[in-house]
Amino acid sequence: MIPQGIRDEMGLKEGTPLAISARKNLIILRAVEVPDIEKEWEKLFEWGTKYAKEKGFKPEDVQKAIDKMRG
Repeated sequence: MIPQGIRDEMGLKEGTPLAISARKNLIILRAVEVPDIEKEWEKLFEWGTKYAKEKGFKPEDVQKAIDKMRG
């Protein structure tokens, strides 16, 4: 268990993801930020839509490219 004072100092709450690494007799815990997969997907989709529009791609062009890659 991580002492309360350290949790308070680091802003750790129950369920905070931690990365753990070790070196000889030292253990290091680091809080990690896990990206929100839905937000990341939305950003990727927006980027792809913008890119396709700028390049003049049509939905059928995208489907043809997908079909070609799938063989």
